[in-house]
Amino acid sequence: MFFNLFCNNGGTSAANIRFQAINTNGCPVRGAVFRLSCDCGKYMHAISDDSGCVTFRNVCPGAYTLTQVAAPFGYLADGGTHEVCVRPGSCAKIDGLPVQCFRSVQEKEPPSASNTSPTPGVNAIDAETITISGLGEPGCKLDVIFPNGCAYRTRVRRDGTWSVDVPKCCTLEAGDTIRVVQTCGCKYPSETVTFDIL
Repeated sequence: MFFNLFCNNGGTSAANIRFQAINTNGCPVRGAVFRLSCDCGKYMHAISDDSGCVTFRNVCPGAYTLTQVAAPFGYLADGGTHEVCVRPGSCAKIDGLPVQCFRSVQEKEPPSASNTSPTPGVNAIDAETITISGLGEPGCKLDVIFPNGCAYRTRVRRDGTWSVDVPKCCTLEAGDTIRVVQTCGCKYPSETVTFDIL
């Protein structure tokens, strides 16, 4: 099904369609999947590499449609439909631009309830506390930030509990604030839990 879009002999009529997938900061995005299709129902796929380059090789002259069919984790797929024109003589354009000028900009996926880690629980803390503890999702990472700026990472135990000893370099005083953030797998970090020391 794929091969009908290719010029089997390459030659002077075929074109290589190569463009870059980048994020809004201009950095390359790896793992974006694109489909190049024609009206006859034939199509082929290409995936952006480490440098964000997407390449369709030896494409015959004709009119095609370029769409993104999958996005890497943390990104939204480019929802646009791009018109591709390949002319004899290896000349190709996307949306009227030479292929080397076209960029597919990958927008970051905004955090939502489905892709954000749940908020952890923190037990009461006072100035005499020597161990910060609480509840979380088993296996998730927890970052505990102390008032002096020191941050310590631990992991939630199988029973859903976690704990971090107060570092010797940190003296807790009433009114100080402890911050805790939980990160589960490939999800975004949770909202920061702040707890004022009693």
